[in-house]
Amino acid sequence: MSAAQRKSMGPWLIGGAVVVAVAAGVYMLLQRSGASRGDATKTPAPASYAAPPAAPAVAVPLPAFEDATAAAGIEFKAVTGADGRKLMPETMGAGLGLLDYDGDGWLDIVLVNGRSWDRKTCPPLLTVYRNLRNGKFRDATAEVGLKNLCGYGMGVAVADYDGDGRPDIFVTSLDGNHLLHNDGGKFSDATVAAGLGGRRSGIQDWSTSAVWFDADGDGRLDLFVCNYVRWTPQTDVFTTRDGVNKSYATPTVYQGLSNRLWRNTGNGKFEDATRAAGLYDEQNKALAAVVLDVDGDGHPDLFVSNDTLPNKLYVNDGKGRFQERALEYGVGYDETGRAKAGMGTDAVDIGGGTLAIGVGNFSDEATSHYEMAPDAATFVDASPRRGLASATLADLTFGTRFGDFNNDGRQDLVIVNGHIEPEIAKVQATTSYEQQPRLFLGDASGRYVEYSRAAGKPLAPPMVGRALAVGDVFNSGKLDLLISTNGGPPRLLRNIGPDRGYMQLTLVGNGTNRDALGSTVELEAANGWRWRDSVRARGSYLASSPYALHTGVPDGVTQVDVKVVWPDGSRTEKKAVPVGARYRLAQDGTLSSLDDATREN
Repeated sequence: MSAAQRKSMGPWLIGGAVVVAVAAGVYMLLQRSGASRGDATKTPAPASYAAPPAAPAVAVPLPAFEDATAAAGIEFKAVTGADGRKLMPETMGAGLGLLDYDGDGWLDIVLVNGRSWDRKTCPPLLTVYRNLRNGKFRDATAEVGLKNLCGYGMGVAVADYDGDGRPDIFVTSLDGNHLLHNDGGKFSDATVAAGLGGRRSGIQDWSTSAVWFDADGDGRLDLFVCNYVRWTPQTDVFTTRDGVNKSYATPTVYQGLSNRLWRNTGNGKFEDATRAAGLYDEQNKALAAVVLDVDGDGHPDLFVSNDTLPNKLYVNDGKGRFQERALEYGVGYDETGRAKAGMGTDAVDIGGGTLAIGVGNFSDEATSHYEMAPDAATFVDASPRRGLASATLADLTFGTRFGDFNNDGRQDLVIVNGHIEPEIAKVQATTSYEQQPRLFLGDASGRYVEYSRAAGKPLAPPMVGRALAVGDVFNSGKLDLLISTNGGPPRLLRNIGPDRGYMQLTLVGNGTNRDALGSTVELEAANGWRWRDSVRARGSYLASSPYALHTGVPDGVTQVDVKVVWPDGSRTEKKAVPVGARYRLAQDGTLSSLDDATREN
């Protein structure tokens, strides 16, 4: 931030105390990213976001998107409760998800909603849109039994936690979280019966994102829930930039909360295993998490993005106990030793077994792209080298997802952006409240090249973006986008790019873990092309995406060998599987096509 910009911010008043943003240390309440972090007695070296010399241009196939929201019949507007008091949660939501709740082979949509602070306006906490298989959706909230469930919602996490073959939904909320059991196309609130209700030490958690995974290897899916800060309407901190009018506060003025691990004990029950698992830590202000295997030992680890505190990396000992090792692995801070304001996150194998973690950050804090170094013991932030740093520096990024959006067999990246302060442009002319989503396509040189505008008008207009879910909504063999906006309508963006070769694989596990979370899949073609990924929760931000694995394949590849390592260590191999199709592979070795039964009407 320039000296002129700092001057334009002026003094801030917090509970009557004047705070002036200076380079040595005090966090700027409106802009966050101007903060110094770590040792306040030292001025850290400025981060370099200059792009490296441009690599030779490498042609990539371009995707294209169209806004299908209106044509799909989706009529929804998120309620934030904003009534002029500028209460902090109004800036955060809301979440959404893609799932096939009725088992017809088509992805349905769930949208999280808030309420007014006086509770006089309280729409359904979760609105469900059923996919009619002809490009249209119908509001099915009442028929699935959720019309009267209200609250101030945040995010969703979907999984079949009891192994009955139907996806269940966990919803995070300021008013207490909800576990919604799928009873065969209708949902019942199983929160209390499952042991997931209640407060902790009299404090209601402010839960944000959540992910399902088998923490202890017992074959049952456990639940990790991110928690943010200790906040209530009564304890909301008054912050102002002009000494008179209230502005939205930021997390630095609130105490953090520990995240929670709920261990699945079977028979639909859970127990709070946070302390026993070594995960109790109030030095968190967590907004998202992703499951990954950082040390390659076959046990699921957790990366957690924190807002203005260091990110956390919890490494699993194989028995469901975790050790925090972010500093050791180099993913807790940026290259100058400062904690960023992390929002959404995702992780992926970017090729050759190289694991990468993406983190969307606050404005003036570029998107992080931590990559495993050749020694496989540390990560480095390769955002500048990959071409992401300068391109994302001005963005305030929430939704963050890797995926192959042009079906060329390489990983791409979509980020969803939007500021928290509606009046930010008055104090920082280079930043806007509404911001453009960005699509970065991976090319053969290893760089990400932005093609947001080239991909069509739906990615060109700015929005106050928040959550992002990714899935093949129209069963076209291409990845579509579902985006939430703060206090506004969602955007369903249909991928109408050229048809290209692809592979889409849904695994079905034995026993309780029907989603086969923790499985790894490798595809190999005769020309030497390889692709690898794992079935795991990829929370992005307040969002839940399907567990189906999807990748394009290079030109000329017509079939691939499929190798699966299941969570219990057993293996399945299928030779010469034709590409250009969607498959279901069961742990008993049965491979079936999903296309014939789910052609669009």
